[in-house]
Amino acid sequence: MKTEYDFSNSKPNPYTKLLKKEVKIKIDEDALFYFKNLAMELGIPYQNLINSYLRDCVQHNRKPAGKWAKPIGVDRINRIETFEFNPSRFLILSCLSCSSM
Repeated sequence: MKTEYDFSNSKPNPYTKLLKKEVKIKIDEDALFYFKNLAMELGIPYQNLINSYLRDCVQHNRKPAGKWAKPIGVDRINRIETFEFNPSRFLILSCLSCSSM
């Protein structure tokens, strides 16, 4: 191993723009269940599937469509209740021309 290295002719890493930022987000249990099951069917990690879905929305400038509803499992004083899946209570976000997902 050298004691010193010459980086004067080095080039910037072209892949730094492709690096991903790790974030912590809270996702509704039913939405996470949907993406995990779909990812299992497709044979890919669910985090990659969610990222691909969000990237597709960004690339096509898609915005959520629908009516905003009261979050599932939250009562008036913001106390968490027992989760029960009730598809009629959660907001379905649909993107234009992405019904196949």
